[in-house]
Amino acid sequence: MKKNKNLKLLRAWFSFLARYTRKKKSLWCMAAILLVIGIAAAQNADRHEIIRIGLYCANPDEMTEAMLTNLESLDDGLYRFYRSSSLDYMQEDINLRKAECGYEFPNDLESQMQAGKDGCISVYTSPSTVLTAVVNEAVYNAIFQEYAKTMLADFIASYDVVSVKTADELKALVDEHYEYEKENTPVFHVVYEDIPENFYDDQALFQIPVRGLAVLFIMLTALAGSSQFRHDAKKGRFLLRRPDEKWFVPFLYSYLPALFLSVFGLLALIIGSVAPVNVTLIAELALLIVFSALCSILCTLLGQIIKSSLAFDALIPVILLFCLLYSPVLMDLGDFIPGYKVLSWLAPTKWYFTLHEVILS
Repeated sequence: MKKNKNLKLLRAWFSFLARYTRKKKSLWCMAAILLVIGIAAAQNADRHEIIRIGLYCANPDEMTEAMLTNLESLDDGLYRFYRSSSLDYMQEDINLRKAECGYEFPNDLESQMQAGKDGCISVYTSPSTVLTAVVNEAVYNAIFQEYAKTMLADFIASYDVVSVKTADELKALVDEHYEYEKENTPVFHVVYEDIPENFYDDQALFQIPVRGLAVLFIMLTALAGSSQFRHDAKKGRFLLRRPDEKWFVPFLYSYLPALFLSVFGLLALIIGSVAPVNVTLIAELALLIVFSALCSILCTLLGQIIKSSLAFDALIPVILLFCLLYSPVLMDLGDFIPGYKVLSWLAPTKWYFTLHEVILS
């Protein structure tokens, strides 16, 4: 009989607080913000597909052909070069934003460079381009990788220190050694040490952290719900007569808003193409529900320890800042200061990402 009475009491509080939560305009605003973030992430993902860079040369000489082939083989995840069949097609791609910019090379690029001519390469860009300066460096590098052989041969020929006399013989000798050095011992290269495979993802540079922001919003909502419990209790909106009510009522005050926002967090993940619509969707939702419960338990415990409403409210931004600094939402300070990495386990968002990695990865 007592068990049924406790269940009815819990159900009554749940029903009351569910209606109370549903009427909170601030919650609907946060839910709307999450959906907007999801939509922005989806548009951002579409916009930041591999950027295409056009190349055109009607009848390239040997050096230009090697340079164009080298550029086409580049794939750094940010942009990709392609050859256009005509100058008109390349300009059309740029006008339609199918290509960021394009380069037109003369047929006799090598001879023009030897003659010291300037402005022999034409660059076509769209008005809104921001990558041309970066792409120029890649093009310069590809040009001089090939032209350096000619420069080296001319330099050696200018000194009477070799037995090879004809230009063709000298160029063939230089080509053989230059190609070997270029393929086996690059003049300039970057080596990443002690970085695990697949650690660096180029596309991640352009992704809005929907999951991280959703988790932060849930954490903020749980804290705000716990703060609301204190203010409502101070205003005398209810009176907790039973000892167990002092635990489950503040928990529900914190949990129901967080649970409400978890649903919209999941919708934001789906819209932003972060969570696929398949079997793992149930696991995603279950994980958000569990995380909401963990946040609410933490808020309830903090509420029992910190009696002052003012002190608890002042602690909210501190907790959120800690979650930002010591968990993989936007950054993890522990990666920069390894000695303090253990502190990241105090951040609730760290718990979520650890569970996500273990369960869904």
